[in-house]
Amino acid sequence: MTATYTPTAKDLLRRGVVLTLLLGVVGGLWFLLPDPAMLWARQAEIRHLVQQHCFEAVLIYFVGYVVAVAVSLPIGIWLTLLGGWLFGRWLGFVVVLGAATLGATLAMAAVRYLFRDWVQKGRKRWPRFDQMARGIDAGIERAGMRYLILIRLTPIVPFFVVNLVVGLTNMRLTRAALASALGMALPTWIYVNAAASVAAIESVDTGMTWELLLAWTLLIWGPLVLRRLVRRFWNELPTN
Repeated sequence: MTATYTPTAKDLLRRGVVLTLLLGVVGGLWFLLPDPAMLWARQAEIRHLVQQHCFEAVLIYFVGYVVAVAVSLPIGIWLTLLGGWLFGRWLGFVVVLGAATLGATLAMAAVRYLFRDWVQKGRKRWPRFDQMARGIDAGIERAGMRYLILIRLTPIVPFFVVNLVVGLTNMRLTRAALASALGMALPTWIYVNAAASVAAIESVDTGMTWELLLAWTLLIWGPLVLRRLVRRFWNELPTN
């Protein structure tokens, strides 16, 4: 007869804190994030407002993105597209990459110093999560930062899962943050560029432009090509 897991009072308290934070973030985003239809209808007005109050807009967006990633909400791709739409190709890229890197680092630090036992118990309870975690453990043990860069390049493993598992390893947070930034740079630019190209459309009647076609071709085929390249490089990667 298998033993059943009985949560302790400390476990219940941690779960309560995490659940409260998640509900607070979700509720805040529900009221703060704009409706997509409203964005399209008033896009020129909204972007003009962002340009007039650029610092405040960047700060609010940056903090919201960091918090969402730090608490492992699976909405990073939508926030990335919103960043490209609001701030354009290059400013959006810098802001999104910085926020994603900081949020991922905070998530890894939280697991390492606050929720290590809770995540370890989660590995025992959810076989699929444990399977992905074992693969990441083996990859980091084999290639260290190089492996983390590769799995950040393409979503072979969900972004938040990588944060949770890397937080359990012995990799220094500074190295993990650097590897995350390097690995996320190219896919972040692809998504931000696609959103920025849509923002450049002045009306629905504008039609397809070469810039828009190229941006969305990269968005569709870029992740597929990156996945194939990552698998190829992984097979040729030497051990530490």
